[in-house]
Amino acid sequence: MHLLNKPSEQPKTKENKSMTLMPIKKSIVILRMLDIFLSEGILTKEQILSSVDMSEISFKRYVGEIRSYLRFYHPTWQVRFKRSNYTYVLDKGNATRE
Repeated sequence: MHLLNKPSEQPKTKENKSMTLMPIKKSIVILRMLDIFLSEGILTKEQILSSVDMSEISFKRYVGEIRSYLRFYHPTWQVRFKRSNYTYVLDKGNATRE
């Protein structure tokens, strides 16, 4: 699946199976990861690595970028890693921002 397309927009062709993963700019990948967090609340490494040509180390750095953004703009929100099922979870916290 191409990172920028929603699953419902994916054309059903044999060519998709043989296509290689496309390199995408860092900003687009980070925004997509944040979008998944906001819509689903959880993110797995496989969701991103299966659609973008990038390393696991880059994925972890991008999660770190999102954590830094949230610390500054949403201090009550945190991205936590759950080892029990290897997912990253967006915890929006209980406190309100003043």
